[in-house]
Amino acid sequence: MLEFPNEFRAHRRTQKRWREQDASERRGLTTAAAETQDPAGAVAGNLWTADCLAELDPRTRAVVELRMDGYSHAEIVEMLGETSIRAVEGVLHRLRNSQWARKKRKDER
Repeated sequence: MLEFPNEFRAHRRTQKRWREQDASERRGLTTAAAETQDPAGAVAGNLWTADCLAELDPRTRAVVELRMDGYSHAEIVEMLGETSIRAVEGVLHRLRNSQWARKKRKDER
């Protein structure tokens, strides 16, 4: 453990995510539904998110979906075969600063 502390921490994070996922499945709730008291609000939020993601290109959509699921940048690089962590950060940065994101934030208010 002292030789590879980062690997141990990554393993612990993964195990925690699996435990949380298993617990929410046992309750029959998704994570988003478990966080809100209003089922209609959860459904509306999920539909809004799905509509927003449908407007993105496939690469950006995949990165955003994995990030929303709680994966780290390093895990996303491995899963999608990206070149580096900076590539994933760049995708998210360009999305946050895009005209599309500004319009969505403005429409949300």
